[in-house]
Amino acid sequence: MVSCGMVVASSQRERSGAREPGVIISGIVIAGRPEHLSKITDEVNELPWARVHFSDPNGRLVVTLEASDLDQSMERMKMLQGIPHVLSAALAEFCSEGPMR
Repeated sequence: MVSCGMVVASSQRERSGAREPGVIISGIVIAGRPEHLSKITDEVNELPWARVHFSDPNGRLVVTLEASDLDQSMERMKMLQGIPHVLSAALAEFCSEGPMR
């Protein structure tokens, strides 16, 4: 069973064809300081469970993150909020394959 808001972008697991039960894909909008956009992008892309799909010159980024349950998803979003020069990270959409835990 798949329950979704709007799927913002595909994940690494979707691209490779491997899926785990209970995987939650979250679309996150990050607002950061424009002068540090490349640093923020690099830090997010270094995380194995996150990927930047879009950014604009005003410091906004669209990111997907993968988690095994809601608690892990929220914890990872807090980690994104803690990246230097990030002003905010907000959940935009999510999709869950399998049971929500």
